Amino acid sequence: MLRTCRPSIGRIAIATFLLGGSWTWSAACGSPGDGDLEPPGENREVPIDGRSLGGFVLPVLPIPHDLRMSAQQAVEWSVDDTKRLLLEGDVAIEIGSYDFRSDVAVVWINRLPTADGLVTQFAAWFPSVSEPTRRAGLGASGRDVLITSTLSGAVQLATVSLREGPVPSREVAEGEKRLTRYLRGLLASPLPKLSRRPDVLVPDLP
Repeated sequence: MLRTCRPSIGRIAIATFLLGGSWTWSAACGSPGDGDLEPPGENREVPIDGRSLGGFVLPVLPIPHDLRMSAQQAVEWSVDDTKRLLLEGDVAIEIGSYDFRSDVAVVWINRLPTADGLVTQFAAWFPSVSEPTRRAGLGASGRDVLITSTLSGAVQLATVSLREGPVPSREVAEGEKRLTRYLRGLLASPLPKLSRRPDVLVPDLP
């Protein structure tokens, strides 16, 4: 269990349009006092179970880029301060010049107040992922891949179908197990040197 003081988290605005679902969230637009923030919570015990990013600061410096996601279908729900997404069908996730493609992705998003304003913490797990442009260092290919990032730009999702969740899913369960191992590892070892690049975690080959 991790004892944490829940920060003020901005709500993600969701807009559903006639020809499909999409939503946009600007991490830089909110500030305390603008009416878009929830009041601070109390100290409480938070289980490290991979269901949320609450209580953690990811060891990645904020990058000044937008997060763009697209998929044929999306399921969204919330766990504490974390927005959750299950993306299915022609999934594409772009963070600046970094490009990830997959059939399925499990996503975690929350907002973190810093001295420079609110930033977005982001994690995504792929059962299998490819990097179509093959630009060295700007993507990943493989199985069981977890990426984490922190950014100061907007968050955008484009999808044909947007549904409320959660829903029973083997991919969601596997993704939560993978994030749990990652978060527990942050507590058990010295933090890596901070950089402004997304952290791409690919399992070591036998």
